Amino acid sequence: MRPDRIRELRKALGFSQEKLAQLLGVSWTTIHRWEKAGATGPTGTALRTLSLLEKAVRDPHFQRALGDPRASDPMFVMHVLLQMFYGGKPNDRTVTGGSHR
Repeated sequence: MRPDRIRELRKALGFSQEKLAQLLGVSWTTIHRWEKAGATGPTGTALRTLSLLEKAVRDPHFQRALGDPRASDPMFVMHVLLQMFYGGKPNDRTVTGGSHR
């Protein structure tokens, strides 16, 4: 993934480098290096997660989830992201905090 795409995606998500780093399980300095032209880019799980985020960022359900106060927690964002691609669209309980059975 090109450095400009990583930076544009991060900004479209409204994430700081630190928050994106937490979500991907890397340091913020790694995100900084990925966003610099000529630096080595993401691989493995980080690259796959960025690809999923790139698809999800246009989805209205995902956008609504990003507006949830819990979206400050990277694990909540990852939960919603994985639910979209592997378990269907985020439902209202996920986004609004309803109980799960």
